[in-house]
Amino acid sequence: MHFAGEHASDYHGWVQGAIQTAIRVAYKIH
Repeated sequence: MHFAGEHASDYHGWVQGAIQTAIRVAYKIH
């Protein structure tokens, strides 16, 4: 199970955090 979104990043509440974790999870899945 992988978690992505602003709640799982260092930048809580920011779009940057959501994008950052989305990219990180995409690389882990791929």
